[in-house]
Amino acid sequence: MSYNTCIYITLGTIIIVFIAILLLLLSMDSIEPLHYGITYNKLSKYVSSEVYENGRYLIGPLTSFIVYPGYLVNIEFSNSHRADVNNLLSYNIITN
Repeated sequence: MSYNTCIYITLGTIIIVFIAILLLLLSMDSIEPLHYGITYNKLSKYVSSEVYENGRYLIGPLTSFIVYPGYLVNIEFSNSHRADVNNLLSYNIITN
């Protein structure tokens, strides 16, 4: 092999490894403690039904997490800010 061929092969290998590392880093995402997440694909606009707990995940370069709290969230609906507690319609969200 000639000297130029060796340089081209070396540069090509370096570029391929760099692109692979870049794609790997872009494919990683994490979920904070006390949260849960589902994946959202930005290209196809698809939301998965699989629930992820806290941690680091390899999910893909065009995918991100939609994150939800993993603790009790109490949402109350009322027409008045001074409503009686008995008249409130409340909805509790508990994630497991």
